[in-house]
This record gives sequence, C-alpha cells and structure tokens, in this order.
Amino acid sequence: HRASMSDVTVWEVLYTHQKTNKQRKFQDGTLRFNVANRKGTLHDDTGRILDSKFLPGVDIESGIELDFEKHVVQVVEEKNPSTSNNSSSLTKPAEPPKRRAGYKSLHSKPFV
Repeated sequence: HRASMSDVTVWEVLYTHQKTNKQRKFQDGTLRFNVANRKGTLHDDTGRILDSKFLPGVDIESGIELDFEKHVVQVVEEKNPSTSNNSSSLTKPAEPPKRRAGYKSLHSKPFV
C-alpha cells in the first residue's frame, strides 16, 4: 500500500504556529503533498509530522500561503522536482567529498 514517489511532491516551506501574531516567527520545514488524495502533511526539519490537511482544489506552488489547523505554511520551492523520469538519480549514491592530499595533516608537525 506504499504510494509511489510520483504521487507525492515534497516542498520546502516556512511554517509558524503563531497564526494571529503580527510579528510571526517562521521555521524551516517540509510539506509532503499526496497528489492522489490531495492531502498535505507538514513536517518539521527533523521529519516529525506537525500538521496535516486535505487541500482539494489547491495547486501547490512557490509563494502561496496555506492555512492549516494549527499552522500557517508558506511554500518556498519544490524539492527534487520530478522534471524527468530518470530513476537512476535515486539509486546512485552521492559522490563522497574529494579529499585533498595532506588534508589530514592538520595535527602533524609542519615541515621545516
């Protein structure tokens, strides 16, 4: 019963629980939007679910503000937009950072 990746879009968002304050403090989070059932789920930056809401008739796009039950959510941009169906990018491991020769010699005695 797992939803395929193409059914869920993931968005970088800013959210706040201060719905009535004029000076609201926003935090980084993500919005997972299930295209099939039109449900948006708000996650904090550790991945914990904070809020969710069905969003019928709403097109998620950069710059819009969504009013959830307990949070105001500002959509920043889509993470990993599915512009191509190239699935090899999902399976290929990230390239390790290149180590420069002599990089570990920070604690060794300098050459004289």
